[in-house]
Amino acid sequence: MAIGDQAKAGNENPCSCARVSLALLPLVGLLIGCGGPAETTPADLTPTTPAKGSSSGSTPRSADSNLRLDAPAEGSTMDAQPNFGGIAGSASGDSEEVTINIWNGGDTSGAPVETVTTRRRSGGTFSKVIGSPLASGEYTARAEQVDSDAKVGQSEARRFTVDTGIGATVLAAGDIAGCDTSGDEATAALLDRLPGTVLALGDLAYEYGTPAQYECYDATWGRHKDRTRPTPGDHDYERPGAQTYFDYFGSAAGDPEEGYYSYDLGDWHIVSLNSNCGQVGGCGPSSAELPWLRADLAANPAACTLAYFPNSVFSSGAIHGNQSTPRPFWEELYAAGADVVLGGDDHVYERFAPQTPEGESDPATGIREFVVGTGGRSHYDFDTIQPNSEIRNNDTFGILKLTLMSDRYQWEFIAEEGKTFTDSGETQCH
Repeated sequence: MAIGDQAKAGNENPCSCARVSLALLPLVGLLIGCGGPAETTPADLTPTTPAKGSSSGSTPRSADSNLRLDAPAEGSTMDAQPNFGGIAGSASGDSEEVTINIWNGGDTSGAPVETVTTRRRSGGTFSKVIGSPLASGEYTARAEQVDSDAKVGQSEARRFTVDTGIGATVLAAGDIAGCDTSGDEATAALLDRLPGTVLALGDLAYEYGTPAQYECYDATWGRHKDRTRPTPGDHDYERPGAQTYFDYFGSAAGDPEEGYYSYDLGDWHIVSLNSNCGQVGGCGPSSAELPWLRADLAANPAACTLAYFPNSVFSSGAIHGNQSTPRPFWEELYAAGADVVLGGDDHVYERFAPQTPEGESDPATGIREFVVGTGGRSHYDFDTIQPNSEIRNNDTFGILKLTLMSDRYQWEFIAEEGKTFTDSGETQCH
Protein backbone atom coordinates (compact mmCIF):
# COMPACT_ATOMS: atom_id res chain seq x y z
CA MET A 1 0.00 0.00 0.00
CA ALA A 2 1.38 3.42 -0.93
CA ILE A 3 1.91 6.05 1.76
CA GLY A 4 -0.96 8.09 0.31
CA ASP A 5 -3.25 5.07 0.48
CA GLN A 6 -2.29 4.51 4.08
CA ALA A 7 -3.20 8.08 4.87
CA LYS A 8 -6.63 7.54 3.34
CA ALA A 9 -7.08 4.37 5.36
CA GLY A 10 -6.06 6.32 8.46
CA ASN A 11 -8.73 8.93 7.77
CA GLU A 12 -11.30 6.17 7.56
CA ASN A 13 -10.15 4.81 10.88
CA PRO A 14 -7.30 6.43 12.83
CA CYS A 15 -4.85 3.60 13.33
CA SER A 16 -1.95 4.25 15.65
CA CYS A 17 1.52 3.47 14.41
CA ALA A 18 2.66 2.67 17.94
CA ARG A 19 2.64 -1.02 17.09
CA VAL A 20 5.30 -0.89 14.41
CA SER A 21 8.98 -0.70 15.17
CA LEU A 22 9.96 2.93 15.78
CA ALA A 23 13.56 1.85 15.37
CA LEU A 24 12.95 1.69 11.64
CA LEU A 25 11.94 5.33 11.30
CA PRO A 26 15.39 6.95 11.35
CA LEU A 27 16.67 4.20 9.06
CA VAL A 28 14.20 4.56 6.26
CA GLY A 29 13.05 8.15 6.87
CA LEU A 30 9.40 7.23 6.33
CA LEU A 31 6.36 7.05 8.54
CA ILE A 32 5.28 3.44 8.25
CA GLY A 33 1.58 2.61 8.48
CA CYS A 34 0.14 0.20 11.02
CA GLY A 35 0.03 -2.60 8.46
CA GLY A 36 3.70 -3.48 9.06
CA PRO A 37 7.19 -2.60 7.83
CA ALA A 38 7.54 -1.08 4.37
CA GLU A 39 8.53 -3.54 1.69
CA THR A 40 11.58 -1.43 0.87
CA THR A 41 13.21 -2.05 4.25
CA PRO A 42 16.67 -3.56 3.58
CA ALA A 43 16.98 -7.12 4.82
CA ASP A 44 20.03 -6.34 6.96
CA LEU A 45 18.34 -3.52 8.89
CA THR A 46 16.85 -5.69 11.59
CA PRO A 47 14.55 -3.82 14.01
CA THR A 48 15.92 -3.53 17.54
CA THR A 49 12.43 -2.93 18.98
CA PRO A 50 9.83 -5.73 18.56
CA ALA A 51 7.53 -4.92 15.65
CA LYS A 52 3.75 -5.33 15.57
CA GLY A 53 3.14 -9.02 16.11
CA SER A 54 6.33 -9.70 18.08
CA SER A 55 5.85 -11.58 21.31
CA SER A 56 8.01 -10.94 24.33
CA GLY A 57 9.17 -14.54 24.28
CA SER A 58 10.17 -14.59 20.61
CA THR A 59 13.75 -15.35 19.65
CA PRO A 60 15.42 -12.36 17.94
CA ARG A 61 15.68 -12.53 14.19
CA SER A 62 18.81 -13.95 12.59
CA ALA A 63 21.52 -11.43 11.86
CA ASP A 64 21.25 -11.97 8.10
CA SER A 65 17.49 -12.20 7.78
CA ASN A 66 14.16 -10.74 8.89
CA LEU A 67 12.75 -14.28 8.79
CA ARG A 68 11.25 -15.46 12.08
CA LEU A 69 9.61 -18.74 13.10
CA ASP A 70 7.27 -18.15 16.05
CA ALA A 71 5.18 -21.30 16.02
CA PRO A 72 5.61 -23.89 17.36
CA ALA A 73 7.10 -21.99 20.30
CA GLU A 74 10.37 -23.20 21.76
CA GLY A 75 9.78 -26.14 24.11
CA SER A 76 6.08 -26.48 23.27
CA THR A 77 4.14 -29.73 22.87
CA MET A 78 2.03 -30.07 19.73
CA ASP A 79 -0.30 -32.59 18.15
CA ALA A 80 0.65 -34.72 15.14
CA GLN A 81 -0.06 -31.93 12.64
CA PRO A 82 1.41 -28.73 14.07
CA ASN A 83 1.07 -25.29 12.53
CA PHE A 84 4.26 -23.51 11.46
CA GLY A 85 3.92 -19.75 11.45
CA GLY A 86 5.93 -16.57 11.69
CA ILE A 87 7.15 -13.47 9.88
CA ALA A 88 8.92 -13.65 6.51
CA GLY A 89 11.44 -11.24 5.07
CA SER A 90 9.78 -8.72 2.77
CA ALA A 91 12.71 -6.70 1.41
CA SER A 92 12.98 -6.13 -2.32
CA GLY A 93 14.13 -9.38 -3.91
CA ASP A 94 13.01 -11.64 -1.05
CA SER A 95 11.18 -14.69 -2.35
CA GLU A 96 7.51 -15.07 -1.42
CA GLU A 97 8.15 -18.77 -0.78
CA VAL A 98 9.08 -19.91 2.72
CA THR A 99 10.44 -23.40 3.35
CA ILE A 100 10.20 -25.08 6.77
CA ASN A 101 12.53 -28.00 7.43
CA ILE A 102 11.82 -30.39 10.31
CA TRP A 103 14.46 -32.67 11.83
CA ASN A 104 14.19 -35.52 14.29
CA GLY A 105 15.76 -34.76 17.63
CA GLY A 106 17.10 -31.61 19.22
CA ASP A 107 19.25 -30.15 16.45
CA THR A 108 19.44 -29.57 12.69
CA SER A 109 22.07 -32.16 11.83
CA GLY A 110 21.43 -34.68 9.10
CA ALA A 111 18.62 -34.68 6.55
CA PRO A 112 15.20 -33.24 7.46
CA VAL A 113 12.47 -35.83 7.99
CA GLU A 114 9.86 -33.43 6.59
CA THR A 115 9.87 -30.28 4.48
CA VAL A 116 6.87 -28.03 3.90
CA THR A 117 6.56 -24.89 1.82
CA THR A 118 4.19 -21.97 2.01
CA ARG A 119 4.00 -18.39 0.78
CA ARG A 120 4.42 -15.07 2.48
CA ARG A 121 1.20 -13.08 2.61
CA SER A 122 0.92 -9.35 1.90
CA GLY A 123 1.32 -8.48 5.58
CA GLY A 124 4.55 -10.49 5.79
CA THR A 125 3.28 -13.45 7.79
CA PHE A 126 3.11 -17.12 6.88
CA SER A 127 1.14 -20.06 8.27
CA LYS A 128 1.15 -23.72 7.28
CA VAL A 129 -0.28 -26.81 8.94
CA ILE A 130 1.85 -29.82 8.12
CA GLY A 131 0.06 -32.29 5.86
CA SER A 132 1.64 -35.60 6.88
CA PRO A 133 1.24 -36.41 10.59
CA LEU A 134 4.43 -36.61 12.62
CA ALA A 135 5.16 -39.45 15.04
CA SER A 136 5.50 -38.79 18.75
CA GLY A 137 8.93 -37.48 19.65
CA GLU A 138 11.21 -34.46 19.77
CA TYR A 139 11.73 -32.31 16.68
CA THR A 140 13.56 -29.20 15.55
CA ALA A 141 12.23 -26.82 12.88
CA ARG A 142 13.81 -23.94 10.99
CA ALA A 143 12.42 -21.69 8.26
CA GLU A 144 14.37 -20.63 5.16
CA GLN A 145 13.84 -17.97 2.52
CA VAL A 146 15.89 -17.13 -0.57
CA ASP A 147 16.46 -13.69 -2.09
CA SER A 148 17.13 -12.68 -5.69
CA ASP A 149 20.90 -13.04 -5.16
CA ALA A 150 20.38 -16.69 -4.16
CA LYS A 151 21.31 -15.89 -0.55
CA VAL A 152 19.46 -18.03 2.00
CA GLY A 153 18.05 -16.42 5.13
CA GLN A 154 17.35 -18.72 8.05
CA SER A 155 15.26 -18.30 11.17
CA GLU A 156 16.38 -19.41 14.59
CA ALA A 157 15.70 -23.12 15.14
CA ARG A 158 12.70 -24.10 17.26
CA ARG A 159 12.66 -27.30 19.32
CA PHE A 160 9.25 -28.83 20.07
CA THR A 161 7.67 -32.15 21.01
CA VAL A 162 4.88 -34.02 19.23
CA ASP A 163 2.42 -36.05 21.29
CA THR A 164 0.09 -38.09 19.08
CA GLY A 165 -2.06 -38.80 22.12
CA ILE A 166 -3.40 -35.24 22.09
CA GLY A 167 -7.01 -35.43 21.02
CA ALA A 168 -9.21 -32.93 19.22
CA THR A 169 -8.62 -29.49 20.71
CA VAL A 170 -10.02 -26.05 20.01
CA LEU A 171 -8.51 -22.71 21.04
CA ALA A 172 -11.12 -19.96 21.12
CA ALA A 173 -11.41 -16.21 21.63
CA GLY A 174 -13.01 -13.25 19.93
CA ASP A 175 -12.74 -9.45 19.91
CA ILE A 176 -9.12 -9.63 18.92
CA ALA A 177 -6.93 -7.11 17.13
CA GLY A 178 -6.53 -3.37 16.93
CA CYS A 179 -3.69 -1.44 15.39
CA ASP A 180 -3.41 0.64 18.58
CA THR A 181 -3.46 -2.18 21.15
CA SER A 182 -1.18 -5.06 22.08
CA GLY A 183 -3.50 -7.61 23.71
CA ASP A 184 -3.66 -9.67 20.51
CA GLU A 185 0.13 -9.99 20.61
CA ALA A 186 -0.20 -11.58 24.06
CA THR A 187 -2.89 -14.04 22.97
CA ALA A 188 -1.11 -14.89 19.71
CA ALA A 189 1.93 -15.81 21.82
CA LEU A 190 -0.29 -18.33 23.63
CA LEU A 191 -1.37 -19.83 20.30
CA ASP A 192 2.29 -20.23 19.38
CA ARG A 193 2.69 -22.89 22.06
CA LEU A 194 -0.73 -24.57 21.99
CA PRO A 195 -1.97 -27.34 19.68
CA GLY A 196 -5.42 -27.35 18.16
CA THR A 197 -7.90 -25.70 15.82
CA VAL A 198 -8.24 -21.94 16.34
CA LEU A 199 -11.79 -20.57 16.58
CA ALA A 200 -11.80 -16.81 15.97
CA LEU A 201 -15.10 -15.69 17.49
CA GLY A 202 -15.78 -12.51 15.52
CA ASP A 203 -14.72 -8.85 15.60
CA LEU A 204 -11.26 -9.77 14.47
CA ALA A 205 -9.92 -6.39 13.23
CA TYR A 206 -11.02 -3.17 14.95
CA GLU A 207 -12.66 -0.82 14.43
CA TYR A 208 -13.94 -1.21 10.90
CA GLY A 209 -12.47 -4.40 9.41
CA THR A 210 -10.48 -2.48 6.78
CA PRO A 211 -7.63 -4.04 4.81
CA ALA A 212 -5.12 -2.00 6.84
CA GLN A 213 -6.68 -3.20 10.11
CA TYR A 214 -6.63 -6.79 8.93
CA GLU A 215 -2.89 -6.41 8.42
CA CYS A 216 -2.71 -5.74 12.16
CA TYR A 217 -4.67 -8.95 12.79
CA ASP A 218 -2.47 -10.78 10.31
CA ALA A 219 0.69 -9.69 12.13
CA THR A 220 -0.36 -11.63 15.25
CA TRP A 221 -3.14 -14.21 14.87
CA GLY A 222 -2.37 -14.40 11.15
CA ARG A 223 0.56 -16.68 11.81
CA HIS A 224 -2.11 -19.27 12.73
CA LYS A 225 -4.35 -18.57 9.76
CA ASP A 226 -3.94 -22.03 8.24
CA ARG A 227 -5.56 -23.64 11.30
CA THR A 228 -8.24 -20.99 11.96
CA ARG A 229 -11.99 -21.54 11.51
CA PRO A 230 -13.54 -18.08 11.95
CA THR A 231 -16.94 -16.47 12.36
CA PRO A 232 -17.55 -12.80 11.46
CA GLY A 233 -18.56 -10.11 13.96
CA ASP A 234 -20.36 -6.82 13.50
CA HIS A 235 -17.06 -4.93 13.29
CA ASP A 236 -16.08 -7.18 10.39
CA TYR A 237 -19.34 -6.18 8.70
CA GLU A 238 -18.42 -2.49 8.93
CA ARG A 239 -17.03 -3.21 5.48
CA PRO A 240 -20.01 -3.97 3.20
CA GLY A 241 -20.58 -7.71 3.13
CA ALA A 242 -17.61 -8.18 5.49
CA GLN A 243 -15.57 -8.12 2.29
CA THR A 244 -12.13 -7.88 3.91
CA TYR A 245 -12.95 -10.76 6.27
CA PHE A 246 -14.06 -13.06 3.44
CA ASP A 247 -11.18 -11.99 1.19
CA TYR A 248 -8.70 -12.70 3.98
CA PHE A 249 -9.96 -16.14 5.02
CA GLY A 250 -11.20 -17.35 1.64
CA SER A 251 -12.97 -20.71 1.62
CA ALA A 252 -12.23 -21.27 5.33
CA ALA A 253 -14.92 -18.67 6.13
CA GLY A 254 -17.68 -20.34 4.10
CA ASP A 255 -19.82 -18.82 1.37
CA PRO A 256 -19.56 -14.98 1.58
CA GLU A 257 -23.33 -14.76 1.11
CA GLU A 258 -23.80 -16.90 4.22
CA GLY A 259 -20.80 -16.98 6.55
CA TYR A 260 -21.96 -20.17 8.27
CA TYR A 261 -20.72 -23.74 7.86
CA SER A 262 -20.03 -26.93 9.81
CA TYR A 263 -17.37 -29.63 10.09
CA ASP A 264 -16.34 -32.56 12.24
CA LEU A 265 -13.41 -32.51 14.65
CA GLY A 266 -12.58 -35.88 16.14
CA ASP A 267 -15.87 -37.32 17.40
CA TRP A 268 -17.50 -33.89 17.67
CA HIS A 269 -19.70 -31.99 15.25
CA ILE A 270 -18.80 -28.29 15.10
CA VAL A 271 -21.09 -25.55 13.75
CA SER A 272 -19.93 -22.01 12.94
CA LEU A 273 -22.96 -19.70 12.74
CA ASN A 274 -23.37 -16.12 11.54
CA SER A 275 -25.35 -14.11 14.11
CA ASN A 276 -25.13 -10.87 12.12
CA CYS A 277 -28.75 -11.57 11.29
CA GLY A 278 -29.47 -8.33 9.45
CA GLN A 279 -26.63 -9.08 7.05
CA VAL A 280 -27.72 -12.58 6.04
CA GLY A 281 -31.50 -12.39 5.78
CA GLY A 282 -32.33 -12.90 9.43
CA CYS A 283 -31.93 -15.68 11.99
CA GLY A 284 -35.56 -16.67 12.48
CA PRO A 285 -37.86 -19.28 10.93
CA SER A 286 -38.17 -17.39 7.63
CA SER A 287 -34.42 -17.06 7.20
CA ALA A 288 -32.15 -19.37 5.23
CA GLU A 289 -29.74 -19.97 8.12
CA LEU A 290 -32.11 -21.44 10.73
CA PRO A 291 -33.51 -24.19 8.42
CA TRP A 292 -29.93 -24.89 7.34
CA LEU A 293 -28.93 -25.33 10.99
CA ARG A 294 -31.87 -27.63 11.66
CA ALA A 295 -31.01 -29.79 8.65
CA ASP A 296 -27.31 -29.83 9.49
CA LEU A 297 -27.94 -31.01 13.04
CA ALA A 298 -30.33 -33.70 11.81
CA ALA A 299 -27.78 -34.94 9.28
CA ASN A 300 -24.97 -35.01 11.86
CA PRO A 301 -26.36 -36.64 15.03
CA ALA A 302 -23.03 -36.73 16.85
CA ALA A 303 -22.85 -37.64 20.52
CA CYS A 304 -21.26 -34.25 21.21
CA THR A 305 -21.91 -30.94 19.44
CA LEU A 306 -20.34 -27.48 19.77
CA ALA A 307 -21.54 -24.27 18.10
CA TYR A 308 -20.01 -20.81 18.01
CA PHE A 309 -21.07 -17.38 16.82
CA PRO A 310 -19.95 -13.84 17.66
CA ASN A 311 -22.84 -12.73 19.89
CA SER A 312 -23.67 -14.13 23.32
CA VAL A 313 -27.26 -15.10 24.12
CA PHE A 314 -26.38 -14.83 27.82
CA SER A 315 -23.84 -12.36 29.21
CA SER A 316 -23.31 -10.27 32.33
CA GLY A 317 -21.24 -7.76 30.34
CA ALA A 318 -22.19 -4.10 30.75
CA ILE A 319 -22.03 -3.18 27.04
CA HIS A 320 -24.13 -5.87 25.36
CA GLY A 321 -25.51 -8.22 28.03
CA ASN A 322 -28.06 -10.84 26.94
CA GLN A 323 -28.70 -10.74 23.20
CA SER A 324 -31.97 -12.18 21.95
CA THR A 325 -31.34 -12.03 18.19
CA PRO A 326 -29.47 -15.37 17.97
CA ARG A 327 -31.80 -17.11 20.44
CA PRO A 328 -33.44 -19.17 17.64
CA PHE A 329 -30.03 -20.80 17.10
CA TRP A 330 -29.93 -21.76 20.77
CA GLU A 331 -33.42 -23.25 20.55
CA GLU A 332 -32.46 -25.48 17.62
CA LEU A 333 -29.21 -26.49 19.28
CA TYR A 334 -30.99 -27.27 22.54
CA ALA A 335 -33.61 -29.38 20.75
CA ALA A 336 -30.83 -31.34 19.03
CA GLY A 337 -28.98 -31.99 22.31
CA ALA A 338 -25.96 -29.74 21.67
CA ASP A 339 -23.49 -29.41 24.52
CA VAL A 340 -21.46 -26.19 24.18
CA VAL A 341 -21.94 -22.71 22.72
CA LEU A 342 -19.11 -20.19 22.43
CA GLY A 343 -19.63 -16.46 21.91
CA GLY A 344 -18.06 -13.08 22.44
CA ASP A 345 -19.00 -9.43 21.76
CA ASP A 346 -18.73 -8.49 25.43
CA HIS A 347 -15.00 -8.19 26.13
CA VAL A 348 -15.05 -10.45 29.17
CA TYR A 349 -14.70 -14.09 30.13
CA GLU A 350 -17.75 -15.78 31.62
CA ARG A 351 -18.81 -19.40 32.07
CA PHE A 352 -22.42 -20.41 32.54
CA ALA A 353 -23.91 -23.60 33.96
CA PRO A 354 -25.93 -25.68 31.47
CA GLN A 355 -29.26 -23.96 30.82
CA THR A 356 -32.30 -23.82 28.57
CA PRO A 357 -32.91 -21.24 25.84
CA GLU A 358 -34.96 -19.29 28.42
CA GLY A 359 -32.04 -19.18 30.86
CA GLU A 360 -33.33 -21.81 33.30
CA SER A 361 -30.89 -24.20 34.92
CA ASP A 362 -30.84 -27.60 33.21
CA PRO A 363 -27.95 -29.79 34.40
CA ALA A 364 -29.16 -32.82 32.42
CA THR A 365 -29.75 -31.46 28.90
CA GLY A 366 -28.84 -27.78 29.02
CA ILE A 367 -26.19 -26.05 26.92
CA ARG A 368 -23.11 -24.62 28.60
CA GLU A 369 -22.14 -21.22 27.22
CA PHE A 370 -18.71 -19.60 27.40
CA VAL A 371 -18.34 -15.88 26.66
CA VAL A 372 -14.77 -15.47 25.41
CA GLY A 373 -14.32 -11.86 24.32
CA THR A 374 -10.74 -12.00 25.57
CA GLY A 375 -8.78 -12.03 22.31
CA GLY A 376 -6.97 -8.78 23.04
CA ARG A 377 -8.92 -5.70 22.00
CA SER A 378 -10.03 -4.32 25.40
CA HIS A 379 -11.88 -5.10 28.61
CA TYR A 380 -15.52 -4.30 29.49
CA ASP A 381 -17.17 -3.93 32.89
CA PHE A 382 -19.79 -6.29 34.26
CA ASP A 383 -23.33 -5.18 34.99
CA THR A 384 -26.17 -7.29 36.39
CA ILE A 385 -24.87 -10.80 36.98
CA GLN A 386 -27.09 -13.18 35.06
CA PRO A 387 -28.60 -16.37 36.51
CA ASN A 388 -26.45 -19.48 36.11
CA SER A 389 -23.23 -17.46 35.71
CA GLU A 390 -20.55 -19.50 37.45
CA ILE A 391 -17.32 -17.55 37.00
CA ARG A 392 -16.29 -14.21 35.46
CA ASN A 393 -13.20 -12.15 34.71
CA ASN A 394 -12.72 -8.81 32.97
CA ASP A 395 -9.05 -7.92 33.42
CA THR A 396 -7.26 -10.77 31.60
CA PHE A 397 -6.75 -11.52 27.94
CA GLY A 398 -6.50 -15.19 27.11
CA ILE A 399 -7.59 -18.28 25.22
CA LEU A 400 -10.23 -20.87 26.06
CA LYS A 401 -8.83 -24.32 25.41
CA LEU A 402 -11.37 -27.12 24.98
CA THR A 403 -10.23 -30.74 24.78
CA LEU A 404 -12.92 -32.69 22.97
CA MET A 405 -13.15 -36.36 23.87
CA SER A 406 -15.62 -38.92 22.54
CA ASP A 407 -18.12 -38.50 25.39
CA ARG A 408 -16.98 -35.42 27.31
CA TYR A 409 -14.97 -32.22 27.20
CA GLN A 410 -12.46 -30.43 29.37
CA TRP A 411 -12.11 -26.67 29.49
CA GLU A 412 -9.22 -24.48 30.57
CA PHE A 413 -8.87 -20.72 30.33
CA ILE A 414 -5.21 -19.93 29.60
CA ALA A 415 -4.26 -16.40 30.60
CA GLU A 416 -1.81 -14.05 28.93
CA GLU A 417 1.69 -13.99 30.36
CA GLY A 418 1.84 -12.25 33.72
CA LYS A 419 -1.79 -12.91 34.69
CA THR A 420 -2.98 -15.54 37.13
CA PHE A 421 -6.71 -15.96 36.43
CA THR A 422 -7.69 -19.44 35.36
CA ASP A 423 -10.79 -21.60 35.04
CA SER A 424 -10.95 -25.31 34.33
CA GLY A 425 -13.26 -28.29 34.56
CA GLU A 426 -14.74 -31.32 32.82
CA THR A 427 -18.29 -32.29 31.81
CA GLN A 428 -19.93 -35.28 30.16
CA CYS A 429 -21.77 -34.79 26.87
CA HIS A 430 -25.54 -35.38 26.99
